[in-house]
Amino acid sequence: MSHERYAAIWKKMDSHGKGHNFTNRFWEMIEAALNDNLHDLFVPKKDEFTMRLAHDDDKHWYNETKKLADRPLGEETKLKRARHVRDNAKGFVADVTVNAASGFPVNVRYRRSGESSTTAFREVMKFLFK
Repeated sequence: MSHERYAAIWKKMDSHGKGHNFTNRFWEMIEAALNDNLHDLFVPKKDEFTMRLAHDDDKHWYNETKKLADRPLGEETKLKRARHVRDNAKGFVADVTVNAASGFPVNVRYRRSGESSTTAFREVMKFLFK
């Protein structure tokens, strides 16, 4: 996929709901739908069995360009941009929680602007054990 196509997809996903205070962005709706379904299907009820989880922060990195028009999302997005280990690589961070035995995800959550890794982990645990 070309960089232009990739950037266009992210911009379109982020533009839905922008400017409306109480409307979620499209990527937030997809994230919520996925996590609700994963929770219902794969998180056990209290007395079913003990669940073992693994948690990792997956970095979706890209090389940022100097031209704002070429960046996947503008500065006003709710997604947090993080610097990664690779040189000149910034991107989004997805906190992924999986069943330890199967590796199947039970929650995928993108970090929001201003969130630390501790805050993001706490939000995932609150959602899983609600």
